Amino acid sequence: MNKNIIPGAIQDLLVRVDEQGMVSLMSGRETIGLHPKEWKGKEDGQEIKVFVYYNEDRELEGSTRLPSIQVGEIGQFEVITANQLGAFIDIGTKRDILIPKREQRTELVKGRRVLVMLGVDEENQRLFGTTRFFNHLDKNPTLERGALVNCLVVEKFEAGRKVVVEGKYSGFLFNQEIMARITEGETIKCYVRKIEGKDVVVSMQKEGAALIDDATERLLEYVKNNGGYVRLNDDSDPEEIKIRLRMSKKTFKKAAGVLYKQGLVDLTKFGIKLLKEGQEQKPRDLSNWNREESGSSHENKPRASRLPQRNTRDSEFMWKEHGGSDQFKEKKVESVDSRDQKDRPKYTARKRSDNPHEQNRSYQKGEAKGRPQRKPKDSSSNTSRSSRPSGKSRGPRR
Repeated sequence: MNKNIIPGAIQDLLVRVDEQGMVSLMSGRETIGLHPKEWKGKEDGQEIKVFVYYNEDRELEGSTRLPSIQVGEIGQFEVITANQLGAFIDIGTKRDILIPKREQRTELVKGRRVLVMLGVDEENQRLFGTTRFFNHLDKNPTLERGALVNCLVVEKFEAGRKVVVEGKYSGFLFNQEIMARITEGETIKCYVRKIEGKDVVVSMQKEGAALIDDATERLLEYVKNNGGYVRLNDDSDPEEIKIRLRMSKKTFKKAAGVLYKQGLVDLTKFGIKLLKEGQEQKPRDLSNWNREESGSSHENKPRASRLPQRNTRDSEFMWKEHGGSDQFKEKKVESVDSRDQKDRPKYTARKRSDNPHEQNRSYQKGEAKGRPQRKPKDSSSNTSRSSRPSGKSRGPRR
């Protein structure tokens, strides 16, 4: 492999034109060819910028057509065609780049836009693309905490976003650290929070005193640009604060407190008001500055809470049930259904007692419980009803 000429990279090489007019490119002792269609206008000793790739004969060749990415870099491209070998993309060179099936995280189809990393297959002497670029990233991050880095948003997951930091390291951007709407393939500025193994944890906002200082400046500028008043307070929705100010609610409250102590704004019940020259602030409790002014008479009164109402019906019933004593407080209140059954008139029992069949049934129950059974009345007495032949139904009851 050539040491000075790197496949898949953009390099500055010298032009050499021989006696026959053949044009080649040189770097030290290494020499590669230049595409014949690009010989025109090239002079011997001229230095030009070219992209080095493998041609159809698997030989290194240079081209003045520069692609949008180099080897090891990630870009978003559209799939121009797909077959059993894989998918092909156009990165701006003379040859399309193949994404083999084994290098596809999900199956690619024509017309789909996808993030691709450019790699070099030294064994087969060709350039290739891959969507499994996390396997090809550097696994030993060397970044300091608080450093400002470029992050490419790669994939969304439940806890946040997967990113590629500085094009070399894998990283995570968690939901609570996202201060703006971001999309896949977008490059954003982030700050390094910490390094966990091979991954870099980043945030879209600073930390510590630098975070509060930056948030204070942005909040003051936002209030000025909105006519000197912003309808946001410590009861506002955190998502609304994040969308409008690109900061967390906790940071917003701290920044508002700093501006209030500096005498630049007044914290009203419904928002933040920019003070003019000569205006005085009203005293506020910064822990709960959305309530009424401290001069009002009802500021420190606790909010009236709705206490459970006394069930007068249950109390009155238990009072009567237990003869007006206080013992009912220790007993369980009976249900409404059980009370309705007790309060129900007992005419049903009197009707059942007039029925001789019901009487006999009650006698049998009493005998089963060990109570003496009442003797039935004599059938020969005049008061008894005449027996009816079996098999015949009784007539209508009079």
